[in-house]
Amino acid sequence: MVGSAACAECHADVAAKWRASHHARAMQKASAGTALGDFAGGSFRDGRTTWKFERSAEQLRARSAGAEPGDYEVAYTLGVDPLQQLLIAIPDGRLQPLHVAWDARPAAAKGQRWFSLLGSERVAAGDPAHWKSPAQSANASCAECHTTGFRKGFDLAANRYDSTWAEAGVGCEACHGAGSRHVAWARAGARGADRGLAVAFAKSAPAAGPNPEVETCAPCHSQRARIAEQPRAGDAFLDGYVPALLDRGLYHDDGQLADEAYEWGSFVQSEKYAAGVRCSDCHEPHGGQLRAQGNALCGSCHEPARFDAPAHHHHTAAPTPSCVDCHMPEHEFLSISAERDHGFPVPRPDLSVAIGTPNACGACHAKRGDAWAAKAVESWRGSAAPRSHFATRLHAREAGGSAAGQELAALVGDADAPAIARATALIELGAVPQRELIERGARAGDPLLRLAAARTAVGLALSDRVAATGGLLGDARRAVRIEAANALADVADEVLTDSQRAARSRALEELRAAQAVSADSPAGQVNAAELLARQGDAKGAEAAYLTALRLGDYFAPAYLGLADLYESSERADDALAMLRRGLERAPDSADLHFAQGLLHGRRNETEPALRELAAAVRLEPQSAYYPYVYALALNEAGRARDALTALRAAVAHHPADQNLLGATALIARDAGRFDEALAAAKRLMELFPDQPEPRALIDEIEDRRLGGPGAAPAPVTPE
Repeated sequence: MVGSAACAECHADVAAKWRASHHARAMQKASAGTALGDFAGGSFRDGRTTWKFERSAEQLRARSAGAEPGDYEVAYTLGVDPLQQLLIAIPDGRLQPLHVAWDARPAAAKGQRWFSLLGSERVAAGDPAHWKSPAQSANASCAECHTTGFRKGFDLAANRYDSTWAEAGVGCEACHGAGSRHVAWARAGARGADRGLAVAFAKSAPAAGPNPEVETCAPCHSQRARIAEQPRAGDAFLDGYVPALLDRGLYHDDGQLADEAYEWGSFVQSEKYAAGVRCSDCHEPHGGQLRAQGNALCGSCHEPARFDAPAHHHHTAAPTPSCVDCHMPEHEFLSISAERDHGFPVPRPDLSVAIGTPNACGACHAKRGDAWAAKAVESWRGSAAPRSHFATRLHAREAGGSAAGQELAALVGDADAPAIARATALIELGAVPQRELIERGARAGDPLLRLAAARTAVGLALSDRVAATGGLLGDARRAVRIEAANALADVADEVLTDSQRAARSRALEELRAAQAVSADSPAGQVNAAELLARQGDAKGAEAAYLTALRLGDYFAPAYLGLADLYESSERADDALAMLRRGLERAPDSADLHFAQGLLHGRRNETEPALRELAAAVRLEPQSAYYPYVYALALNEAGRARDALTALRAAVAHHPADQNLLGATALIARDAGRFDEALAAAKRLMELFPDQPEPRALIDEIEDRRLGGPGAAPAPVTPE
């Protein structure tokens, strides 16, 4: 890499735009000229800690007094608008973003002040969310997208970083690739067809396939995990990264933003993306400014006479909403930072009423409510039906259990739905994987569906797994290949063909290299441990799990993995001790309580088992599986009444869950509560009319109620 200054020798006009951009100032050496905050004695009160910001000679310092005293030199700044964070250098090579940041907005917008990114929340030292925690280090997250040519440089044995980068900020080579050959070509007189540039964006979008420009922007404008040590500009997005899909918590069921997911995951849902629209159609790529202001930007493609008119937006009173008010609603993150939804959703208050998703109408008409807005929009449509949307089908995942399977399967097969939604639905079916759908996904043209197929195949029987995903071991995209390798990691060699064995060997090497990229994180070590365990290397798996705990003793999956490993090695006492150790560090982990409850149950320790299972239900109220298992344990302990009480509460939250309804029918039947048993069985028949079991269960309950064969014992006294 040669640095952006070399590019500016020939591209002065572009360089001038770039220097003023957010990209150029994404990360800067801290100085009086780069830091925006008040370092002339500015202060901020954060609970029982007071922060003061001062300038000393050429240094900028952040000093804290009170509950957490300290004196820190500010090494770098991150970002410029709407806020700027400060990076503190730690002796082990970490760069830690301070949670107290500068609000760079104008004073008229309540900016120009120090504030906490955590709001009023107080995080104690030792918590993974504390600013000093290794989990918050910029080396592991922020710096990769705030620099050019970043190398993490993590030494696992020493547990320290020696991170390097070619250029602070997002320079020319971050998007166009290393420039030395291009500079040599230019200085030699610009002769020859090979200009020596890795990425030169075409002025027109390709007719089919992923857009190279969108693929270039995606790594830093998406939620994703890196799988290559240093992805190269110009490579396909899924060769260097595994993106998050429409995961719960990140997105609402209709694909709108629910958390800070950036732009890519929204944009690839949109009709604009499908039509070939690129980032630079709206954003000038070097300076970052919009191509036009207000509705004029949208009017460059959408005829203003048709769309910027009351006949379209149905608002006549001034001021009328702008296009983005309705089609790019804002979502606030980091207290003051607002992100516009790049899925360009059509406001759907009817979906808000049906499944609880947000809609843009509520931003201005919150007091009138979603039902009012839905009726208003319905009146605008007249006799026309609302447009089909994947939201209702994806929302089925909230019900849990197999009741969601039919809707999710239908979404996977819906060629009109965006690939990211279809891939999400396929992964949601992972608990009850369907070979036919996985095979269809594995043959899909869009790599997101192939990625989802490979990930979901882990739950298939061995022979089905090989048949469904064996061909993905040689897929064109690294992300797909390593998912397929993971799915087939524990398959015996003799089950595979010669070509499949060779492809798996290569893909497993890529998988191990991808895991090494995140070797500094507990999650990365757990992933490595799980792979080793599946391949029969118990000793290596144990070492990786222990390394995960050395890096982050708060990480519950490491305790869970070790406990499983110990129990499978007939070390049940060690497994129990590991779970107890985990609960000392993470007492609110429902997963740890649940695992400990199951282990106590397998040891026939009834009371401790019930106590831990009850804790899991209390700590994870959204789970349908935890109360199901808890109810079965209560019933087996002779506490049918308590089991039914637990099931009623769970069914109220998950009215379509097959496990919960089935358990209710059976336990109520055996307890002589025939009305309750019949109600649950009839609900099962409504949900699963093609299954014979609910009908047979209803007949059996009716028989018992009438004192026929297999009559139940005397009923328990009703509560």
